[in-house]
Amino acid sequence: MSERMKMLKEVAICADKFPKKTESLGGIATEAFGNKHKAQIKSLENIANTALKVSDVLDYIKRQTGKSEQDKRWKSKQLGERLLNEIREHLKKDRDTVCKRLNITAEENHLEVYLLLIREFVRQVVIHYEYEISKL
Repeated sequence: MSERMKMLKEVAICADKFPKKTESLGGIATEAFGNKHKAQIKSLENIANTALKVSDVLDYIKRQTGKSEQDKRWKSKQLGERLLNEIREHLKKDRDTVCKRLNITAEENHLEVYLLLIREFVRQVVIHYEYEISKL
């Protein structure tokens, strides 16, 4: 198995542990954005999928959270802060775990694993959001 495939497999194993958190955040996003502001959450997914560095995703969440009014959208139930915390803390630990398992030492590979985890996490949040929106 190639190194890339091993990396993808380990990321997938980690991602299987995301649903509890992503369902919760998807539900909060549903309350925060409803159907009217769907572009907000879809933009997050787009940023995550095209980001070349982790800070692109973090900066988007910070910008959107900073622009939101108190208790609305990104600040609703601390959605923005919760997403930032998940990325900075939990996904970073997952990255370290994957890299340790695969003996990855190169910084660019650490970044790749981190971005793959973020993309999968955000994808799951968006899926749960869209599922909940479909029931409204």
